[in-house]
Order: sequence, then C-alpha cells, then structure tokens
Amino acid sequence: MFKKIGKIALLDTAILALLVIGTRLATVLHEILGHGLMTIIYGGKFNGFYITYFGGGFAYTEGGESFLSIFGGILLNLFLACMTLCIIVMLRKRISASFYAALLVFFGINSIGGLEYAVTSSYYRYGDAFYAEKIIGHIGIFWIPAMILIAAMSLVFLKLYADFISGYFGREGPFGRILYTVITLGVSLAAYGFLLYAVPEPLAQADARSEYKNEVIEQIKETKKNKLELERIKEILSRISKGEGVPEELRKPVDAGKIKVSEKETAEAMPFPVEAALLAIYAASMTAAAFVKYRIGLQVDFTRKPGNKTTALLVITALLFLAAIFLLNGNFG
Repeated sequence: MFKKIGKIALLDTAILALLVIGTRLATVLHEILGHGLMTIIYGGKFNGFYITYFGGGFAYTEGGESFLSIFGGILLNLFLACMTLCIIVMLRKRISASFYAALLVFFGINSIGGLEYAVTSSYYRYGDAFYAEKIIGHIGIFWIPAMILIAAMSLVFLKLYADFISGYFGREGPFGRILYTVITLGVSLAAYGFLLYAVPEPLAQADARSEYKNEVIEQIKETKKNKLELERIKEILSRISKGEGVPEELRKPVDAGKIKVSEKETAEAMPFPVEAALLAIYAASMTAAAFVKYRIGLQVDFTRKPGNKTTALLVITALLFLAAIFLLNGNFG
C-alpha cells in the first residue's frame, strides 16, 4: 500500500516538474519561432521576448504584422505536438518509461495547451487567436474548430497516458486507469493550476475570463450611460419647450464612473463559461481512453521508469528554469 502511494507521489512530482519545464520550453519556442521568426520573415524586427513563471509570454516585435506572425505561435505548438507524436510512435519499441513520460507531457502541452489557448483567446477575445481573427476580418471563428480538435487530441493523449498507467502500475481495469489518471495527471495539473493562480503575474491564460468580465462591465456601463444621456437630453428639451429652467445638475453629462453594475447584470451578459465545456470534453476523453481496448503497440521499458534520481533531476531542472526567469525578470532579449 505504502509502496504504491510512494510511486504515485513520485510520478506526481515528476509530471509537475515536466509541466513546468515543458510549458516554459513551449512558450519560449512559441515566442521565438512562432512570433519572432514570422515577424522577421514578413519584414519586421524581433527584439526579444518576455515570459512568466507559469503563464504565457509575449514577443517584442516591430512591424511585420500578418496572420502568420500573430497566429504562428499556436501553429508552431501544434507542429511541435505532431513531431513529438511521430517520435513517440517511431521509438515505440525501444523507449524508456521516463523518456516516454517526458515526450507524452510535451505532446499534451503543445497539442491540448495550444488548442485550449486558441479556444479561450477566440472565445474571450484576447491574445493570439483574437488578433489573428481581426487580421482576416472574422471575429470568433477559431474556437469551435479548436474545440473539435481538442476532443480528438485529448483522446489520443489520454489513451497514450492510460496505456502508460497500465504499464507503470501493472495491469489495471478501466476504472483503475481512470482512478490513476486522476490521482497522477489530474493532481499534477491541479497543482500547476494552483501555482498559476497563486503567483501574481500577467498573461496567465486563467485570467482570460476575468479580463473579459471587466470588458462586459464597461460595455454595460456604456449602454446605461447612453440610455441616461438620452433621458437627460429629453428632459432638457421638455423643460425648454415648457419655458422652464434647466437645473445645474441636469446640464452635466452622465459620469460613467458613477454608474453601478450588479453581479446579476454582469452574469446575464457573460457568455457560457467555455472552461466547463473543456472539462466535459476531457472527462469524456479520459473515460473513452480507459475503456478502449485497442493498444497502439507501444513497448515501453518500465524497468527504466521515473525513479528518485530522475525525479530529482527533473525538479532541479524545473527550478533552474524558474530561477532564470526570476533573475532576468522574465525578459529575454
């Protein structure tokens, strides 16, 4: 019992470290090759990039604005996901469990993570997908196809992970694979999400909905202001037509800053939280992956799975990534 708990804790720690390393590496490549290189190709300048501890980043560019220079980061992440999957399949008969886990996490970060950014960016109107949509003149067109692709990619990823779980913990039934997926991958992702929220930093994808909420509140205030302005003007005209004086307070324009917006008004104006749909997709994919009997044919060497030394090395590497960000204040270039 205690031996299995130790294996779970070790795998959780290794996956969390891989998430830190993988997301920071994917973000660096996203900014340098996806945005920076594309900007240079289109005649602009790339002056470096900024990266956060656990959230996103942005490239310092001048000119060269185009669809590919804006959406290129997400496209690069999807390309990296495809290449990583090809490596996994090519090495399927001679790959260690540790290397397989690293490749699998990197595949998930670039495929599901990249597509999830496309969904939230298009849906909540911020970031790469939204600005790329503005370039082509069609707002909100990316999030639906990206959701469909997420369903496919998450099924592939979670099926590969379910097969990994079966080898790591021994032959487990469908419900055992679901349980171990939740208490390993699920716990690691929850821990990473906690770090994302706990560390105050800009450009965290998790802040997308709150930023959109602020925009909605401003829109409601503007609508209320226009309505009150119209009523004010009507009242002034009515008083003038009657030969009455216009009070001083009625002469002043409506101040939008003093307009109050209730939580109910905001909730009614907010769109359906797309995160709920994403969680439903992930839950369905995890269940399907656990019950599908087809195996991809991976022959992972589980005699070389993440142990104490490998996990310690991953944790040290993750801390070095975070230390570099801290020392440079996130600015590279």
